[in-house]
Amino acid sequence: MNTNQRKSNNQRILAAMHHQIQYSDIVYPVRTFSIVGAAVDVHNSLGPGWHERDYLQAMVTALEERDLDVISEDEKDLVHRKKIIEHFEVDLVVDDLIILQLSHSKESFLPLQITQNRNCQKRWDVRLGILLNFGQEQLRYKKVPAYILKTKVEPMGEWDQLPVMIRGIIQKAIEAILAEVGHGYDESIFKKLLVAELFHLGFPADAARLNPDSADARFDVREVGAIAVRNDLLLLISSNASATDLCYLNTYMKRAARPYGILVNLEKSKIQLRGVV
Repeated sequence: MNTNQRKSNNQRILAAMHHQIQYSDIVYPVRTFSIVGAAVDVHNSLGPGWHERDYLQAMVTALEERDLDVISEDEKDLVHRKKIIEHFEVDLVVDDLIILQLSHSKESFLPLQITQNRNCQKRWDVRLGILLNFGQEQLRYKKVPAYILKTKVEPMGEWDQLPVMIRGIIQKAIEAILAEVGHGYDESIFKKLLVAELFHLGFPADAARLNPDSADARFDVREVGAIAVRNDLLLLISSNASATDLCYLNTYMKRAARPYGILVNLEKSKIQLRGVV
């Protein structure tokens, strides 16, 4: 694709975005149009094929020329109970309202990139993220709106058959996390938050380490993704949990000889706690 074709395709992107702004409830429409316009100009000027840092530097200049305030390569820690849970880095923050993540890839945006952007939105307390990919024949972008929902905790399954102490401590821990840092982080971060909160409440928890049980072969012990609490409980945290996740938890409970399990399902507007006995 020659330069004129690339510029023509990028111009169509701006025209489509202008139509979206006129006929949708997009968050921060004027800023979004300016950001995508700046990215189009950068892509037209540099073309694909350069390092991400080159596009980052060019974007800072292009955004400032549009009178937008820009913070480049900002960093923040997520701290809970005096423990650093996660370290976040973002490419650009515009007007303290929108997080931009830049990439240079031949592939489409991955679900992981969207998840990471939403994690950063939570930590920076913003309502919108935009992914920009400068690695293809024309600019690719994706708007990532924040989840702004009240979260409820919903016990289910064999929850009532769990010991009262287990039910109380797990529900208390999750409600404390929601009160302190809110909902919306991915399962790996929520797992770290839950371990830190349980430790704070006097219930040390750690990654469950197991190996398959077989008379025919020997297997190394490894982390299996579940959380071991005391000597009788396993927790498995999942986003959009399925019957497969429940199967995994049952397998781990049997291998670890733990009588109780809880499948923690992180949905957009609720956290489901499925008791397993």
